[in-house]
Amino acid sequence: MDDEMLFLPRDFRRLETAIADFDEKYRTHLGSIGETADISSETWHDNPAFDEMQQLAKSSYGQLKRLEAIRNQAKVLTERPTAETVQIGCRVRYHRTDLGGLEDEVVIGSSFLVESADDEVSASSPIGQLLLGAKVGDVVKGKIADRAVTLTIKEITVADEYFD
Repeated sequence: MDDEMLFLPRDFRRLETAIADFDEKYRTHLGSIGETADISSETWHDNPAFDEMQQLAKSSYGQLKRLEAIRNQAKVLTERPTAETVQIGCRVRYHRTDLGGLEDEVVIGSSFLVESADDEVSASSPIGQLLLGAKVGDVVKGKIADRAVTLTIKEITVADEYFD
């Protein structure tokens, strides 16, 4: 993860919350390791409760460090995009000719999404990458999961709710 990761304000707040949650889980699991080892002098061996807490602590720590690394590369976008081209924070309506003319609408979210709505895609996702930079009327072609896709951009609007 050498690249700068772009975040909408709402998504950055969610990242901060997730980091705090994993930090709390990690500390809780570490405390539980001590509790499982206080039972007897044999607790360091053949102790499933100890092993489980150790695994949970290790998992929480790994997630915590992963999210902290993402935060260290984060740049929060404070300016609303224009609706001239597809950018992070835009809602895009498009026509997909490879699926019999399906029309769909998505919001281009941050480079990394801690949680997302059904109509939201990460800017780093294959469809996000295809749509970024396109203008109304553009036809973009690419691959999503080894399937050739053709998208015609119908409308671009700013998803203002992502900047509150």
